[in-house]
Amino acid sequence: MASLAQNRTRTPAVTLRLAALAALALALLAILPAAFAANESYDIVMKNYSYTPDHMTWHVGDTVNLTLTNNSTDKTHEVMFGKGDLRYETDSFGAKHPHGWTTKLFDSPDQLHFMKGQKIEELMAAMPMITLQPKGGTMTFTFTVPDKKGTWSYACFEENGSHYADHNMKGTIDIVD
Repeated sequence: MASLAQNRTRTPAVTLRLAALAALALALLAILPAAFAANESYDIVMKNYSYTPDHMTWHVGDTVNLTLTNNSTDKTHEVMFGKGDLRYETDSFGAKHPHGWTTKLFDSPDQLHFMKGQKIEELMAAMPMITLQPKGGTMTFTFTVPDKKGTWSYACFEENGSHYADHNMKGTIDIVD
């Protein structure tokens, strides 16, 4: 019986190691679920003056992988992210057309990491603006959702803004905690 009692007795070094392992396990349990839950993938399909989906909810700090696909049979489409007043461009005839927002969702092109794509007509990372050719133009990129809570928009301003202004080609994003 005496030897059984001795086996249950721990030295201070063993107790310290067990406490450190327990603290490490608790820290990992707190971090790991958030790390796995923070990665979201979305596919936006552009077709005939519409986006599917036309609404998404993103969480601040999440990593988002976003794939855009243009399934239109004959129209080039783009996507731009922002909110607020519309920004206008003037064409060669002096007419003003909507082309994005005065407030951009992304402050810097460094926030976006472009991964792969095909049939890309134009890519302007500074806005960002991604224009895809019909019949399968695609682009995949990743980013961390910025701390800009509220409702944001994405839209297509092709053909001097008519996709947005005349055909209502837009969607919304709610950014929440």
